[in-house]
Amino acid sequence: MCECRQQEKLVKTRLVCFEGQSIKSPLPAIMNKLFSVAILAGLFCASSQRVALDTIIPVDKEFCWTSWYDRDDPSGTGDWELLVDLWTEYPGQICNQPVAIEAVTTSSGIPASLAGNIYTSIPGYGFVCVNNQQKSGSCLDYKVRFLCPCRGA
Repeated sequence: MCECRQQEKLVKTRLVCFEGQSIKSPLPAIMNKLFSVAILAGLFCASSQRVALDTIIPVDKEFCWTSWYDRDDPSGTGDWELLVDLWTEYPGQICNQPVAIEAVTTSSGIPASLAGNIYTSIPGYGFVCVNNQQKSGSCLDYKVRFLCPCRGA
């Protein structure tokens, strides 16, 4: 269960909160900065149960999943499915402010949360799995999709 807050005050508005994917390691410094900016810019959900990034979805809009995208593979430093890179590679296909992200392995469609890798996944940032953070020394290959307002809705 999460609480919806705006600038440390409970928000009374029509929102649906749901718990997002747990972060299995401390947030990298860049993610701390991004998450702080997101908090200052508007609403967020916080869970006192565990370290998790959560998403708020306004219920007065209709949302649809995008297609799946896989622009990187883990052969370098890891699998970097960053939103900014996906916008460049697939112009006009992903909204400016996705409200959720889903990541699964490319080989078998296993959700990232069950695949055993340490990763970071934030709707407005993307998905990152860094090879040197893994016990095996390598990430699996992932594809991502985003939840955006439906076109024409």
